[in-house]
Amino acid sequence: MSNFAVSLTHIMTIEEYEKILSYLREVIKGTRWEGEVYTVGGCLRDGLMGHDIHDVDLAVHVPDGGVLFPLWLEEQGLTLQPPTLYRRFSSSRLRLKAFPDDEIEVVQTRREQYTDENSRNPEVCFGSLMDDCERRDLTINSLYQNVTTGELLDLTGRGVDDIKHRRIRTPMAPDDTYSDDPIRILRTLRFAVRYGWKIPDDVWDAMKANAPRMRIVRRPRVSTEFEKMMESNDPVKLLRKMKEIGVIFRVLPELCNLYRVRDHTRREEVGPNGALPTLWDVTLERLAEVVGSEEDSLEARFAALFSQFHRIRIPYGESRREKDRRDKEGKPERRPRRTHGRGAVIETALKRLMYDRPFIKSVKALLPPVPPMPPTPKVNKSAASVAGAEGEVKKKKKKRRRNRRSKKKPAEGGGE
Repeated sequence: MSNFAVSLTHIMTIEEYEKILSYLREVIKGTRWEGEVYTVGGCLRDGLMGHDIHDVDLAVHVPDGGVLFPLWLEEQGLTLQPPTLYRRFSSSRLRLKAFPDDEIEVVQTRREQYTDENSRNPEVCFGSLMDDCERRDLTINSLYQNVTTGELLDLTGRGVDDIKHRRIRTPMAPDDTYSDDPIRILRTLRFAVRYGWKIPDDVWDAMKANAPRMRIVRRPRVSTEFEKMMESNDPVKLLRKMKEIGVIFRVLPELCNLYRVRDHTRREEVGPNGALPTLWDVTLERLAEVVGSEEDSLEARFAALFSQFHRIRIPYGESRREKDRRDKEGKPERRPRRTHGRGAVIETALKRLMYDRPFIKSVKALLPPVPPMPPTPKVNKSAASVAGAEGEVKKKKKKRRRNRRSKKKPAEGGGE
């Protein structure tokens, strides 16, 4: 029995989702919100596919509706506690007293404009339903349902069809979608692997071309998305696709050190191209063993990801003190020779992913101890090799004596 648990707050059935919908329909009846509130995204996608629903997202077609509608619900005494507001993007999170286990996210229908190519933060303003639809990552996540009328809106004209035919497509041109928000690359990979759908060539090429732009995404968003990938039903396949696209370097660059190091302890497993498996292959094998096993947990999956780090050495640069001394003496920078230990590398990687010290400690505790280095074998020198070495030493001594005599010899024509 696996002790692995997905970190979602609550998973509801379609019947529970319909109850929330009916409740909201009655609450907003006869108010300014009637006909202006829509469910959107994953809840509709999962409902059409017959899956359990993970969360409820609402889009309010009113300026600043992502803040005003939750505050109105609070005034009516319907929220469990004051909603969490994000005024810059006019969005919020809340829980209803009638459904305390279900967190609801509310946003205004908005239009996004990206003016700085080095920033993921767009300029946001109120927009139409179509504007809101085009800013979403995939067509299957761009469906809307009017809470009042129950009407299903497929504004791209492709969302329902793509769900039926198991297709991954974007509302806009793929290059625009992934250039605007590169975190959508990870989301697309996660949905494709989760449902077993193939990614079309044009979408794949756009993801690959925009992989370097992952550098503009803030660490909390990368951490959240990568954790969902590690919690998925097939993290091994996801990691392979991340490597193919080139985004692992932007998430966990330490893993790139495993790509070219061969596992010489497995010489009997030479591949069809005559090459030994790499430590990257060994890492994925270990992760596959953990998934679905009795020891399965998020900590165990990360421990498997770092299981081969004791077999590599990751160099790091000089300290600040050494750099100041070198600058003072005017010496050129030298190639770093020191390396991080396994524990330091793991701690650095997990801190970058925003994990706290207890989690890091749990991961490190699941790693096997570093095996000791094998002793250096003694070399049996033959008599011939010893004689040859002694001969070389004698030649060097003779050369040094000749050099000393030539220095002592007076220069020609050096009389009184």
